Amino acid sequence: ALTEQASRLCLSSRAFYNDRLGAAERFITEFFGYEMMLPMNTGAEAVETAIKLARKWGHIHKGLNDDGYVIGVEGNFHGRTMGIISMSTDPDCRNGFGPFIPNITAVNPDTGSKIRYNHAEDLEAVLKTHGAKVAGFLVEPIQGEAGIKVPEPGYLKRCYELCKQYNVLFICDEIQTGIARTGTLLAIEHEQIRPDIVILGKALSGGVYPVSAVLSSREVMLSIKPGEHGSTYGGNPLACAVAVAALEVVRDENLTERAKTLGERFREGLRKIDSPLIKDVRGRGLLNAIEVNPVAGKTAWDLCLLLRDRGLLAKPTHDTIIRLAPPLTITAEQLDECIDIIIKAVADYSHGLLAGAESFAEDLLVKPLQDGRVLLHFEFSVQRTAPAANESLHHYELFPRQIGEISRRYNVDELHLSFTQGGWRESKWGYPPVNSQGIGAEVRARIKGSNVVESERQWKGLTNALSGVFCASLNFIDKTNTATPQLTFVDTDSATSGVLRHGYLPRENVCTENLTPWIKQLPCQSKSGLGLLLNPYRLYNSDFHSMGLSLISTKSADGKTLQQYKQHLSAVVDPSALGLGDRWSLSELVDRQLGAACPAAKRSTVHVIRPDSGLTLEPKPDSATQLAGRNVSVFDLRSQPSVDITFEFAPRKDSGAWPSERTLVSAHRYVTGHGGSNGGVETTLTNRGDVPVSISYLDVLPWYLRVYSHTLVIQTQAADGSWTLLRPTTTHFTPAIDRGRPSSLELALVLPASSRTTLRYSFDKGFLKYTEHPPDANRGFNIGPAIVSYQHNAAGGGELPLHCAIEQALTGASECTVRAYTELFLASLPTPDFSMPYNVITFTCTILALFFGRIFNLLTRDFA
Repeated sequence: ALTEQASRLCLSSRAFYNDRLGAAERFITEFFGYEMMLPMNTGAEAVETAIKLARKWGHIHKGLNDDGYVIGVEGNFHGRTMGIISMSTDPDCRNGFGPFIPNITAVNPDTGSKIRYNHAEDLEAVLKTHGAKVAGFLVEPIQGEAGIKVPEPGYLKRCYELCKQYNVLFICDEIQTGIARTGTLLAIEHEQIRPDIVILGKALSGGVYPVSAVLSSREVMLSIKPGEHGSTYGGNPLACAVAVAALEVVRDENLTERAKTLGERFREGLRKIDSPLIKDVRGRGLLNAIEVNPVAGKTAWDLCLLLRDRGLLAKPTHDTIIRLAPPLTITAEQLDECIDIIIKAVADYSHGLLAGAESFAEDLLVKPLQDGRVLLHFEFSVQRTAPAANESLHHYELFPRQIGEISRRYNVDELHLSFTQGGWRESKWGYPPVNSQGIGAEVRARIKGSNVVESERQWKGLTNALSGVFCASLNFIDKTNTATPQLTFVDTDSATSGVLRHGYLPRENVCTENLTPWIKQLPCQSKSGLGLLLNPYRLYNSDFHSMGLSLISTKSADGKTLQQYKQHLSAVVDPSALGLGDRWSLSELVDRQLGAACPAAKRSTVHVIRPDSGLTLEPKPDSATQLAGRNVSVFDLRSQPSVDITFEFAPRKDSGAWPSERTLVSAHRYVTGHGGSNGGVETTLTNRGDVPVSISYLDVLPWYLRVYSHTLVIQTQAADGSWTLLRPTTTHFTPAIDRGRPSSLELALVLPASSRTTLRYSFDKGFLKYTEHPPDANRGFNIGPAIVSYQHNAAGGGELPLHCAIEQALTGASECTVRAYTELFLASLPTPDFSMPYNVITFTCTILALFFGRIFNLLTRDFA
């Protein structure tokens, strides 16, 4: 039709009749059942024409002056001309284009609130107060640009009834949805209503030529008189020929029914995709959309690129929505091929194959404790193949880029960081869920391939970088509070060797300023998966809180270097302090509701460690297992999204005996001595096992506590009460240098079975400059904990420590290293009288004032 008409006549002046325009107008009006048609070129022109029609009709039939309204709804997209964007609520369409045409709006003139799509009550509220001044209501039957938003059944019909009630023109924008696209000739036909004005475009020419049209009744259309509106190319012969041919194809090839049938087939195939990446599949006919959950900073755009690489073109909108509008002539076989491509692309994206070997897992462990409190332990882990040392391009998908860049820049092969507040009560709570529970902030890193001097420079850069990332005072870790342990941390399974450095800040405050950047490291942050439960108001209102991360490098079975990055967060919460009784849910405990699993997670589970009796869980868990002798109920967020686990405890007297979980080795440290000149340290180590235990003991004291190694005395009390001296098998002692390095005492000991061992050593207290004292100097100086490390031996008695049981269940690790942290202690030092400097300053200022005043008088006054 195009080529035949182009060979005869393309354009003639509208002053003359031609044989195409009248015939096309008759065909199109009869095709859609309207009295009159006004042809234009583009959809935006057609929408502008409809707005002009409504306003002109309002002047004539409602007596409106220049204060009449044409209203729309939030999220609309009708084009980009000035009249249309005056109604838009999208900042991208409006910013920088004002001032806008008054009274063309999607906002309630009284309240300033947006008129919401799919909320007929919002339209009713406007019409109740301004119905006499409203000429038209413009709406899309399905919002296309907004993401294929299909309204609830009855919404459009209710809007139509309101328009009739208040004598307002109901204007339907069918540019995207009309002409068979949704399985009916017009999408509004799903509601079985007839708009006063219908706007057509796009498919009106089958994609061959710009053609649009406005359809309406004679009453509305003849509101505009000859000469009041027009278009040079509107209704040209070429456009008329193409439009008629396109509509004949729709009619003759039954494309309306075809779109309905194939659309149902398409959505059915997409809804079978079993992936948390897919949040929703919606649409009508062959106008559909997939809404995705963004993962690791990736959006629908990235999935569209994967589709493109497999041969399917699709367009994203609003970052999370992919619109799928295949040609109405597509075959069933081609549609099935499209579904197959989408399934494979989603699998690639969901499993982290976009960039290679990266995997992510998220787990939550919930453990009721014997004193009525509850332990919540979150673990988020990412594993990937380590990039080659000579790679110049660094790719990050699930692995957090900040940590990756920092580790590369400062040559870090192993990194451990923790922020802890509150003391872990091992007598009531047993083993902690993490291997680091010292109060304050702790940093440990292995700097590979460097000597001691170079590692010191890298270490300083590392702590400064981490300080910026986690909004902490880690930049105060320097050579005065950094140790180089040789025994305590040799258990780490790092793939390479290097210089190990360890720093501690016992005074560090732990708060949400640390948690916020920590959450941002997660692939799904707190938008889906277990991250939804990370409510700082509950996690920090707890008896114990520990948050941290670890990065280690290991070797795979095929010899490749793997990077394992883990984020952990533990909190001990008291339900009774929150007003919860013997029955409460997980959402009540953390004041957040679980949703779908993080789409990037290959595993998303909640493990509940149960006592032997006295606890009932709802709903039914997906599976039950054992965790080192502990009964565990497992909930899989992939099979039970949005699950809310309810815990119901029997009364304490009926709940049976709770299992005892005393640690195998415990350590407690105290400061001894009085006065401001000297003091000492005493540490008690208890071995509750039936066999001896080999341990390492690390104590790092600041330089102003000058330790004397010859004062070290170690005594052991056996089960029968007898005391004997104990000699360490290995001793590493590094004396302090004033303002240069701390003193470090590291011992290897064998604790006899069922014994109580005491270590004692003395120190002198140094003098500090008054500028080196903290603001609250009279309170004292916080001294970091001592660390006891040992390998758990099942033969020694006691169950497997909790953190080892978790590691074995999740990763299959076999070895179990336990580290026990002692309490902090306060060291009181001679404190200068801080009033003296102020007295000196005041006195000096007084003398200067008196002297300068006399000189000033002599120089500026004339004495007579």
